[in-house]
Amino acid sequence: MCGRYGLTVSKEELHDRYPVKESDGPIEEREEIFPTTENIVLLPNYRLHRVKWGFTPSFAKRPLINARAESVLEKPTFKEPFAKKRCIVPATFFYEWKKVDGQKKKEKRQLQ
Repeated sequence: MCGRYGLTVSKEELHDRYPVKESDGPIEEREEIFPTTENIVLLPNYRLHRVKWGFTPSFAKRPLINARAESVLEKPTFKEPFAKKRCIVPATFFYEWKKVDGQKKKEKRQLQ
């Protein structure tokens, strides 16, 4: 997954798309959501719940947002969440970083 995404739909559009039974507070449209930002996820009980994005284990200096598919069931940090604690992360689009010729900085571009 990329490092940032956006959610630009209304509460009504989310309720039309997913079988939501209840929501944990207001649903805010956001152009850019990045690690540690609080946003919503859809839990298996069809409840929209607010969470901060990323795992923050004691050994990490910053939140972890990616796991390798080939080792996700072997790594203690991701093993249990992958097997038992899944959710849907509603997103309208994702950002990826594109190299700019002759510059050290990258620019973000939106992918839908």
